Amino acid sequence: MSSSQPLIADATKTALSSLLAETAKTPKPLTVEQLVMRERSALRAMLRNGHSHDDAAAVFTAHQLTVSGETIAAILAKAGKKKIVKSKQPDLSVEASLTISYEQVEAIAAEWTRLSTIRKGFTRQELVVAMRAEIEAALKAGYTFADIAALLETKGVKIAPSSLQRYHRVGKRQGAEETATDKTQSHSPSPASRLQRPSDEPSMLDEAFGDD
Repeated sequence: MSSSQPLIADATKTALSSLLAETAKTPKPLTVEQLVMRERSALRAMLRNGHSHDDAAAVFTAHQLTVSGETIAAILAKAGKKKIVKSKQPDLSVEASLTISYEQVEAIAAEWTRLSTIRKGFTRQELVVAMRAEIEAALKAGYTFADIAALLETKGVKIAPSSLQRYHRVGKRQGAEETATDKTQSHSPSPASRLQRPSDEPSMLDEAFGDD
């Protein structure tokens, strides 16, 4: 050991050990950027399941934190780059540097994980099936599947007329099956009614105690 290096007193070492032990009891808070980077897998799963960056930001809002969907999107975009060009870093707002307590970090991460397992929205087929009544009304009004497909595209839903027709056929078949099931159930006697005996028919108990 070099003689020029000053020695640290035993008392200082003891004080530092106590300080570190006390500090370790509370996990270090994270910034918004650090949290988003840590939980990016859950956030990307949310996006794949139809949630938006604003949905992710709403979890911050629920914990009295102001973070926009744009900030989350910028951080995720930055994380997705294989090579980061220092001169063209995304201009993250001050929101990205906001410090979040450990309790808030864990609560927000848990909610993102929960939301990542929940699908939000419809597949194209599910959408067509859900709108079968409206589509059928448009067809009866003289519109073609091509017309309806073009109308859907104005709202960002791109679908081929042939696929639209096929999905609509599936929806009509499902609707017919549901109607048939409802009718069968409505005409079938309930378990209670099947077990109920006519009031004028003596039961075994009546016969057994009829002479009392």
